[in-house]
Amino acid sequence: GLQKADKDVEAVEKAIENAGIIEMAFLEKGFIPLSTTINLAPMLGFFGTMVGMIRAFADIAAAGEVDPTIVASGIQIALITTAAGLAIAIPVQFFNNMFLSMVDGFTMDMQRGTEKVIETLVENK
Repeated sequence: GLQKADKDVEAVEKAIENAGIIEMAFLEKGFIPLSTTINLAPMLGFFGTMVGMIRAFADIAAAGEVDPTIVASGIQIALITTAAGLAIAIPVQFFNNMFLSMVDGFTMDMQRGTEKVIETLVENK
């Protein structure tokens, strides 16, 4: 952006804006795996819940009666997979939000810096 300081202020502002867009894309690129993990972990946990419940009902059907010991292993699978999905998604969500907040702070700093540069260029022209 400053390489165009001898141009008009609009050209400098546009060049700085374009550089900011490129930097933001670089910073935000790392959020894709985090977002994917946040979305997929609970779904995989829910999938495990379904598998566990299917197993529990299949065990009931095979036994012909409802006995807690028959369905316990299927329910255990359901609960473990649900807990695992949440145990993964919750801390990843926390860190994702923390990193997003940091990127927002960088964005605000870049915006303030851009405004100062433009003001300085306008004053010196």
